[in-house]
Amino acid sequence: MMQNTRLRFRKKNKVRNLLFVVICVALIFMFSGMALIESKVDITGSAKIGKIEWDVHFENLVVASLKNAEGIIEDGTKISLAMELGKPDDVYTFMVDVTNGGTIDASLESFEVTLPEKLSEYMDYSFTYSDESEIKIGDELPSGESKSLKFILKFKDDQDLTELFSNEDNYEFDLLLDMSYVQKGSN
Repeated sequence: MMQNTRLRFRKKNKVRNLLFVVICVALIFMFSGMALIESKVDITGSAKIGKIEWDVHFENLVVASLKNAEGIIEDGTKISLAMELGKPDDVYTFMVDVTNGGTIDASLESFEVTLPEKLSEYMDYSFTYSDESEIKIGDELPSGESKSLKFILKFKDDQDLTELFSNEDNYEFDLLLDMSYVQKGSN
């Protein structure tokens, strides 16, 4: 009987010891997990945020035409050109700068040249950068920079212009150049 008691006591001790080890390991994992969760990381630094400004506009409009032509920049964002056509060989040239005076880089979202319908049958135009390169959607205009644009309007070759000039010596009209810029990367 004494031996049975000893065996039972040993079994109870083994179970207690095993249970004690398991509880100790569990407590170690819990405390180390809590230490990881409660760790505090301090990140320091400084940043300076300056004034952000959007200012894309037209400036320096030059009308380099033969006669009776003028241009007006409206609100810095639209150009209205008015001219009086005199002869079939007349060529009208307008130069203007588009300037990004703001702090944000810009990208060309759209541009439109609007000619009166009757006139578009008889006239050709080109709208390019002053170096003759093509203006394309997505062209970039970095902050603080300008690009020179050139608009040339002339009669199409081999056109019968009698209908255009049948009632008048000169034909007066208006056309509109409209360019839309957006923040670079937003289109």
